[in-house]
Amino acid sequence: MNDLLLPILLSSAACLVISILTWRVLPFHAREHRYLSTEPELLAALRQSMPAPGIYSFPYRGLFGANTQRHDVAANIQRGPVGYIVIGKSGSPNVVGPLVQHYLFFLVVSAFSAYIALKTGLKDGAPFDKVFHIVAIVSTMTLVIGSTPLSIWFSRPWKSWLLQVIDGLACGAATGALFGWLWPL
Repeated sequence: MNDLLLPILLSSAACLVISILTWRVLPFHAREHRYLSTEPELLAALRQSMPAPGIYSFPYRGLFGANTQRHDVAANIQRGPVGYIVIGKSGSPNVVGPLVQHYLFFLVVSAFSAYIALKTGLKDGAPFDKVFHIVAIVSTMTLVIGSTPLSIWFSRPWKSWLLQVIDGLACGAATGALFGWLWPL
C-alpha cells in the first residue's frame, strides 16, 4: 500500500482542484443557491432567537414526525412552505478549515479506492485500463451515491444532484487516471 501513497495524495489534490474549479470558477454551481425576496425579514426573524448551527425543518413535525397530525402542524404543512434550513456559524467564513476537511475527504475516498483495487486482485504491473476502470468506478460511486438521499428526502433539487454527478465523474476519472498512470510496476 506504500507504493500507492503517491497516487492517493495526488488524486486527492486533483479532486480538490476540480472541486474548487467547479464551485468557484465555472458557472455550474453558482445558480444552485437562490435569493429569497424576504431575506431581510427572514434574517431579522432568525436573529431574534439566534439558532445554534444545525439543520432545522419547517414546519417542525417533532421527533419521528410525532406532531404531523396536530391540526396546526398539518395546516402549516398544507399551506407551505415546507423545507429545511442549514444554519452555519456567524462571522466571516474561514475557507482553510473546510478546504482541509474536503482534502481529507478525498484522501479517504482515494485510500478506499486503492484498497478495493488491491482486493480485486490488481497486482504490480496491472494494465492502465484495468486500474482505471476499478478505481474510477469505486471513487465515482463514493462521491456520488452518498448524496442521493438529500434529493430523495430533503428536497435538494435533482438538478443539483446531477451537477454533483458531473463533479463526481470528473473526480472519479481523474482518480482512475492518476492511479492507472502511477500504479506500481
